[in-house]
Formats: sequence, structure tokens, C-alpha cells
Amino acid sequence: MKTFYFIFLSLLFLTSCRSKEPEQKITQAITTAEAIRDQWQRSRKPLEFIVESEGPEVLRKIGKIGVFSYSKDATVEERLSLTGVPFRYEANGKFIPEEREVVTGDSTVSFYICYPYILGATPEDTLSMEAPYREYLYGKEVSRSFGESFSVRMRMQCASALLRLRLESLNITDKLHEVSVMGQQIFTCAKYLPYRGEWCGLSGENRPIEFRFDRMMNNYQFVDILLPPVDIPSDITVVVGMNGSRYSLHTTVPRLMRGEMTQLNLMLDASGLKVSSSWVEEQRDFCFAPKTEVDMVQIGDYLQSDGTVSTIRDSASVAAVFITDGRHGKAVALRDCDGLKLFSSRRLTSGRIFRTTDGTRKEGIINPSKADGVEEENCLIYKPSLPYPESCALGFTDGCALCSTLLQKYKGGEAKRVIDHGEEMLSELLAVKGTYVPAIAELAHLYYLLQPYAESPLRVEGLELPIGEYLSSSESSDDTFYMFDFSHGVVAGMFPKQFTRLKLRLFYIF
Repeated sequence: MKTFYFIFLSLLFLTSCRSKEPEQKITQAITTAEAIRDQWQRSRKPLEFIVESEGPEVLRKIGKIGVFSYSKDATVEERLSLTGVPFRYEANGKFIPEEREVVTGDSTVSFYICYPYILGATPEDTLSMEAPYREYLYGKEVSRSFGESFSVRMRMQCASALLRLRLESLNITDKLHEVSVMGQQIFTCAKYLPYRGEWCGLSGENRPIEFRFDRMMNNYQFVDILLPPVDIPSDITVVVGMNGSRYSLHTTVPRLMRGEMTQLNLMLDASGLKVSSSWVEEQRDFCFAPKTEVDMVQIGDYLQSDGTVSTIRDSASVAAVFITDGRHGKAVALRDCDGLKLFSSRRLTSGRIFRTTDGTRKEGIINPSKADGVEEENCLIYKPSLPYPESCALGFTDGCALCSTLLQKYKGGEAKRVIDHGEEMLSELLAVKGTYVPAIAELAHLYYLLQPYAESPLRVEGLELPIGEYLSSSESSDDTFYMFDFSHGVVAGMFPKQFTRLKLRLFYIF
């Protein structure tokens, strides 16, 4: 645009100095200037950014980026339209202006982008931050092209290092309530340039970065700690609070580099907290905060593979919440385990035997209608709120406790070990961490919620409805167990553990 004004003024100067020139030359100069202006206007294109990513779910989580530009050949209007403005995600990797269309004809402009969008920030501005830090991303240009729009392809870069702790315990009902980390190269205060992805003014070393939780362990939990990058080994101290006690360990991480992840796998057992393994990934995924606060969990939310809860189903969703107090609860796996399973191929019992389903009947049908023609002695009236005693099968709702006892005996060799080729229900628990085989009362609860007469029916996208006969962890004798038929609401309790193969739907506790 500067070129246009320069040519236009030059032409006016020449025409004013040659007042004796024919009038048609003045007209020609004006026409030339207008042609140059029209050509500039035609060269202006709507601006868009194409952000490279592993998939649309990542871009939806980003949602909005900040854009800043430096231009040597743009109008004042164009410069103002690209001074830290927000662009929102549309589709297919494309980000477009959030408020109004932005156009430019300057193909040499330099772009800076950042996540999250920060109102008023420029590439020279620094932010003062304190730990724990959140994920900050900045953009690197890959290519640009002119067509119907001015399209700039960018790749988002992680500005920080990620220290990931994988905490494992021997009991899925252990409760995690505290994690902290500190060290000489662990900085709790920093300054950060969001459009450049640069850190400076690091301080606060040897002070703890603390996290508070109220989580069930599910055998393991991940804790992600984002940190300003350092390129030298670092001695760190990790403190874990669990079940009212605190455990600590000292170890060394090789480095904490920008865009990398260092993972420590920590095990809590009778001897205390220890490192079971560790590794470094040179290119890590983006680390976003959980989508749902822990005290806002609702029935129908999705339990994720990392133990968090989301209102949206994605590739990390493993189960649907069907019981919760807003913080903790139970979730049912979205689909069955593959194949049919045995309760056990050997003689195995938890020692907790339920002689009847409701205190009277050995078996029956849950809430049959009059049209079903079920005789009264086979009818089981069930609602989750009915106070069945724990001595009967419909009153005991802790399948996790039953499975914990069975697993201890299974792994401890109390029952003779045989190779089951994945045919036993307990082998699934060893393969899928944080799960248990539900008690018959928990299956009845789920069945009730799936019926149209339930007070609040469970309707969850992506939940494959149970159909047919399923295993439970409730035993009716040392050699038999209770099964549940979801097709007809039948509870039956005389199925042999070593011979009956049924479907298996795992439950989670969180």
C-alpha cells in the first residue's frame, strides 16, 4: 500500500510542475493511480490459519488462538486488525477471525500466534506466572498460499516441559489427596512471552508445587506437572499423600526440555513410595486441564482412561457414570469384554456367600409387568432405594471388595494356577486396570436405570446396552455364582463357576 501512495504523490508532483502539459496527461496520471489502487484492493484476501494437529478433538480443545502480525507494506487499518486479535476454530483445522473478517494484501507479513488467547498481549510482552502452570502453546509457520483466501499453515509448539507422575497402588479403593514436587531446577515463579514461547526470570527453586485431590486410585492415577524447560539433570523430591499418610522419595530426572515429557512411574506398596520405571518422550501431546471439575460429576458423564471425568465422549472415554455424589461414584464400561468368560477355572471363593437374592428367594425376575404373567414367588421388586439387608445378594453393592479378595487369592496361589488364555473374569481385571466385576446388586441397579420406568433413566451416547446373560462377583455357594440376564431381568444363582461361560461387563470406581 505504501507503494501505491508513493506513486500517486509522485504523479501529482509531476503534473503540478508541468502545468503546461496537456490536460489528458493529468487524466492519465489519475487513471494510473486508480488502477494501482484497484490492483491492491484485488490482492487483499481474507486471512485464515490452518493448524496442523493429530485430530479435530485437539483443535476443539484449543478453541481459540491469539494472532499478532508485523507488516512493512500494509495499511493502518490492516495493522490494527491483526494486533492480538482472537481467531476461533471452525472446522478441518481452520481458524478464522472470531469477530469480523480480516483481509490483507501483504504477502510478506510475519505472523505470531499463541494459545491461550490473551487480551492485549504483544510479542514483546511478558506474563508473570506462578506454579502450577497451565499449557501454553505458540505457533511456527509451515507454509502460506494465496487463493480465494490468504491461508497460513501453522504448527503449534509446546512451550513447557511436562513431568508426568503415574501413581500406582495395590488397592483401587485407596484415596489420593495430595501430590507435591520440588527441586533445584523446579521453578515456581517465571516470566513468559506468550507469542514467542520464551521463558525468562525463573525463580522460586526448591519450593514445592502442590496439588490437592480427592480421587480414588483405580490402581493408578496420572498427575501432570507443566514446568519451565531446563536442559540439565535435576534432583527432585516427590511427596504423595494417600489415605491420610504422606510418602516421599528423592530421585533424578535427566532433563525437562521444551515440548518433551519425562514420565516417572511410582509404586506405593508396603515398603513405601518407589520408582518402578521412567522414560523421556521427545515429542509430547498437548496437556489440557480436565474438562469437568471433580465436584460437578453427573450421571451420564464419561470416565476417561486417566481417571478424570468429561461431559463429552471421545477416544479416551472408557465408561459411563451411573452412580455419583458429585465427586465419587461408579461407572459402567461402554462395552462388553471380548468373548465369554468363566467365573474361575479352579476352586476359588471370596468367602462371602449369599444364600438368597432378597432374603427369601433363590432367584427371580426384576420388576416384571402384569403382562409378563410371572408368578408372585418368582417376582423380585427392586429399586436402588429399597433397604435390602447386606446378607442377601440384592443388598450387597460392593463388588469391588469381592473382587479384591478374589484377586488376592488368585495372585497369591491359594487357588491352583492354570493358564486360562484370557477365559477367566479375573484375568480381565489384571489386563484392564482400575476395574472390577460387579456384584449382582450393582447389575440390578444398572438394569433398573436402563428401564423406561426408572425415576431417572440412564441414556448415554456410546453406551452399548447389555444384552443376554452376564457374570457377577456374587457367589451363591463355594462352587456357584449369581448371573444376570439383561434381556429379561432374570437373577439366577446356581451357575457352576468352573463350567459356565457368560458375558462380562466391567465396572469402575472413581
